[in-house]
Amino acid sequence: MQSEDNLKSFASRSLDTYLKNVIDKENFAAFGFKQYGEASDAVLGKPYEINYMGIEDLKKYEQGSDYKKIIINARKYWFPVMVNNEYRLRLEVIDKDGELIAGEFGGSRSMTMMGESSKKMDDMFIERNIQAGKVSIIQIPVMHILLFRAETTDGDVFVPASDMTHYNLEAGKAYSAEEIFSILKKYAKDIDPKIIR
Repeated sequence: MQSEDNLKSFASRSLDTYLKNVIDKENFAAFGFKQYGEASDAVLGKPYEINYMGIEDLKKYEQGSDYKKIIINARKYWFPVMVNNEYRLRLEVIDKDGELIAGEFGGSRSMTMMGESSKKMDDMFIERNIQAGKVSIIQIPVMHILLFRAETTDGDVFVPASDMTHYNLEAGKAYSAEEIFSILKKYAKDIDPKIIR
């Protein structure tokens, strides 16, 4: 397990490399920057640890069971690349057998939605006087689902990273483990991962 200082240092160097060697006047918009000059103002936000949940494990989820037994640490982290406190894109860092590797640099559309949902989540915590600690991501790739998982004084809270109307899930809204995984299980039961692209 990498220390937070190691992660931040590696990510910072990787960001500098990407900004110097990848972003230019022709492609800056494709990476989520509103103006070319914004790239020089980009900073890294706090990283999200990424966890996976397989579709077959989700199908077996039972109310009251420990969801932590069916998630897998992906050993990767997403750093929001931010300008003026707004998410522009993500910098992925992968921990491969103890060695840090720079992964994806992009995802501007999904990160914009994540940033908006994150703000709603923070506002909701303030309004309800909930003390939140570590926030990570649970990804269910076959269903194209990203969930914030916040460790709070009221237990673990799950917040969709974007509106998912086809699953009746609302960005920024808090769900318990039982609520969200019971909802998703209903939609997962008829999904065959072998035919999903």
